[in-house]
Amino acid sequence: MLKKLGIGAYCAFATLILAVVSWIIYGVNVTSAGYFHNESVPSVVLFTIFAILCEALVIAALFLPKKEGILGKILPIVQSALSVLAVFFLMFAAMRIIGARAQGLGYILGADSNAQAEFTAADFSSATMAIVAFIAYLVSSIAAVVTPFFGFEKKEKVAE
Repeated sequence: MLKKLGIGAYCAFATLILAVVSWIIYGVNVTSAGYFHNESVPSVVLFTIFAILCEALVIAALFLPKKEGILGKILPIVQSALSVLAVFFLMFAAMRIIGARAQGLGYILGADSNAQAEFTAADFSSATMAIVAFIAYLVSSIAAVVTPFFGFEKKEKVAE
């Protein structure tokens, strides 16, 4: 079965893993001490869960028995549609986390020396973790963008 998987299948699996890692990093950013402690953005969690579900369904569809007829023709279209939906969900999650953290990052990193005296090391750590979460979500989004451009299964070579 693994020999029949195309580049798109491996990209979908990588996107799934990256989305889960992004979600974990976001969770650490919200739960750790510092400036962004308990400042959760529910839509980030929701969009990430939807993206993970979309990619999981794309991967699960690869292991279904091959169908003939209309189902065999619709399944690749549904896989591609789910893969594109995952792109939107990850992009929305990335935009929401960037939008929610931008003002706080500007306040922490752009403060003058008098204002910086009131910040703790945990605040700067929280800011760094927020930037790592941005990067993780953007990398996940890029992986999700690449996925639909490749086939999920290798084409069978026709003997001449």
